[in-house]
Amino acid sequence: MYSSLQDARNDATVRHLLKEADSFVKTGALSPKESLEIRASSFEKLEKLTNYNLIQTQPIIMGELLPLCFLNDLELRYQYGTLREVLVKWIENHAQEDSTLLINLVLDQALNAIGTERHLAACWTIANLGIVVRI
Repeated sequence: MYSSLQDARNDATVRHLLKEADSFVKTGALSPKESLEIRASSFEKLEKLTNYNLIQTQPIIMGELLPLCFLNDLELRYQYGTLREVLVKWIENHAQEDSTLLINLVLDQALNAIGTERHLAACWTIANLGIVVRI
């Protein structure tokens, strides 16, 4: 699956591989840890394929990647941390105006998550984002 992901030339192929990974998790052929590792690689691939086009990246970042960054599981904390690093890198590589917009959107969602069971993961996400905030 990793080689197919690396060979993917468009976002539709990456999304198809993600659906395959989901079905493998359901059947037990893929562990949750492996699934999150594939997701991190998939988001890194999508980052390159979308070429930092905000119209393409914003829905992926906000609707797919960010919700995973707000999850927290002691056994999978490294994998969730990797997803947060992917989020930060992706935002950081956008043009400054787009990066600022994405940071503000992510911070809004993170602040909303503070009063929920996702508070710890939201705080980790905010802490990771602090790296890219430009003054």
